[in-house]
Amino acid sequence: MCPRRDCGVVDFETVKQALGAEIREWRERRNLSQEKFAEESTVHVNEVGKVERGKTNPGLETLCLIARRMEVSLGALFTAAEKRSLGRGGERQE
Repeated sequence: MCPRRDCGVVDFETVKQALGAEIREWRERRNLSQEKFAEESTVHVNEVGKVERGKTNPGLETLCLIARRMEVSLGALFTAAEKRSLGRGGERQE
């Protein structure tokens, strides 16, 4: 758990934003609407929108459903989001 909302190198809000951006980019590259992605992942469309905008702290079940639809492991999804949130040289982007 990150009691100070700081998960080491990147802060919690940055992780949420990067995770959402990674999901949105994946969905858009495949020309899927949020509605179609939500239907195929069995996650409510409103929740998909909030996750993509980094406006919610999605639960493990939601993240697993999204990752399964993306055909990636949960670890790979977090790794991609972490890389997105880090600048060159592993420094935090502001």
